[in-house]
Amino acid sequence: MLQRIYGVAFQNKEKLKAYLHMLEEAAKRDHRKLGREMDLFHMQEEAPGQVFWHPNGWTVYTTLQDYMRRQQKRDGYVEVNTPQVVDRKLWEARDTGRNTRSTCSSSRSTRSTRARNRSTR
Repeated sequence: MLQRIYGVAFQNKEKLKAYLHMLEEAAKRDHRKLGREMDLFHMQEEAPGQVFWHPNGWTVYTTLQDYMRRQQKRDGYVEVNTPQVVDRKLWEARDTGRNTRSTCSSSRSTRSTRARNRSTR
C-alpha cells in the first residue's frame, strides 16, 4: 500500500507556530466542509470528484460563471465548449493525442476507449 509522507522544517518555534496557525485557518475554509455546512453541494462515493449542486450552491456557481463570461467577453475571449467524454479516435484523427496526455485521461469499457477532457474543470 502506498502512502504519502510529508515533512516540514522550520528555523525557529515562531515560524512553526505561524505554520500551525495557517493550517488551522485553512481547515476552517475547506471547500468540502463549507459546502456541506452551507448546504451548497455534496459529493458521493458513487461519483468520485463530482459535485452534486444544491439550489443555493448552483446559484452561486452560475452567478460567478456569468461574471467570468462578461469579463472574458469584454477582454475579447471567445468561449467554446467540448464534450466531457469522447471516443479516443477523435483525438487520434486530429493528431492531438500526443499533445493532450497531460489534460486527458482515458478509460476502457467493453465497447470502446473513451477520453475524458480534464482541462474544462
